[in-house]
Amino acid sequence: MDDKSIFSRHVVNISPAPSTFGMLARVKEKERRGERVIDMSIGEPDIDTPEPIKEAAMKALRDGKTHYSPSAGIPELREAIAEFETKRKGVPISPGEVIVMPGGKPVLLYLLLALTDEGDEVIYFEPGWGSYRVMLEMLLVKPVPIRTTEAEGWRINTAELAQRITERTRFIIINSPNNPTSAVASLADLEEIARIVQDHPRLLVLSDEVYSTLVYEGAQHHSILSLPGMKERTVLMESLSKAFAMTGWRLGYGIFPEPMVKCVVNLISNTISCTNTFVQYAGLAALTEALPEIERLRAIFQARRDLLVKLLRDIRGITFVEPRGAFYAFVNIKGTGMSSEGFSDMLLEEHSVATVPGTSFGPSGEGYIRFSFATKLENIEEGIARFKKAVEGRSTL
Repeated sequence: MDDKSIFSRHVVNISPAPSTFGMLARVKEKERRGERVIDMSIGEPDIDTPEPIKEAAMKALRDGKTHYSPSAGIPELREAIAEFETKRKGVPISPGEVIVMPGGKPVLLYLLLALTDEGDEVIYFEPGWGSYRVMLEMLLVKPVPIRTTEAEGWRINTAELAQRITERTRFIIINSPNNPTSAVASLADLEEIARIVQDHPRLLVLSDEVYSTLVYEGAQHHSILSLPGMKERTVLMESLSKAFAMTGWRLGYGIFPEPMVKCVVNLISNTISCTNTFVQYAGLAALTEALPEIERLRAIFQARRDLLVKLLRDIRGITFVEPRGAFYAFVNIKGTGMSSEGFSDMLLEEHSVATVPGTSFGPSGEGYIRFSFATKLENIEEGIARFKKAVEGRSTL
């Protein structure tokens, strides 16, 4: 069916952009043909899920945890999340404010369903995770991107933020550590955002902190939820995918202001019913038996990050801001004279290295490509060696 007239505006409004999963499909096809591809595209830990988590899931299956569970999540997991986040945030979080979901993305989706009508606006910072714009367009909400720049270290532009808020603005999305730039928001910038938000009584913040356990080089993760007066104005979006190498388990959670919980749980009940029950018991084990895995994984990514930075520094014709969080490097390839998508395609087809073009993260990502260092050290060495060859063959600098 190619006739767009049969589809709703929720579908046809979505802006076309290269996606990380589109690149993954191309990589798998090349591998199926027997080609060796260095995949530095997908934002997924290559490390296996820790054993205590897998054992808990298998025990839950054997114990018959295969039926419906409460739409907000099993009580034991909500309690564990509340305890975990209370310690990390330094403010009391109750189990009743926690809603368990199948991954982090549903937090944004249900927040949009709960708060926005057609024509409302949501502000986010760009380059930014591609699903922000797509979900807004799906719900007929106006995306309001605010550009950040390499020259300013991808720092949040709080001055422009204050100017872009209108009476239709429902919430602001903050993502720190950031995908794709790996920037970490400073406490001072978050305090300024909090001040701006508190000037607008109806305005909320969605704080996307799925990479919060992955910070490097003395960087410190701060949450706007922890600031005075902001717990009641903030929805926290979190996931166990990155901290515990659980991407395929699809387990995340939101922390909502108490008045919003009933509404969001009602939406879940009438759409997906609940999050996979036995997977929730695996999540419970992650937060009660596997917490040391957080630092073990962070140390592995620190070593990979350090190697990637060292190798990139030796390449003429590119620039980049050193990653301070997450597991990405957002590299400026404007010196090649090629577009982001053209360079990324060439790198895959001619050098068998998979990356994500910067335009996947919005128009301001043109001239950049994103490398994921969620892969083995030897793959990073080989992948960047191939990248160096590609750059030096085309550099105009």
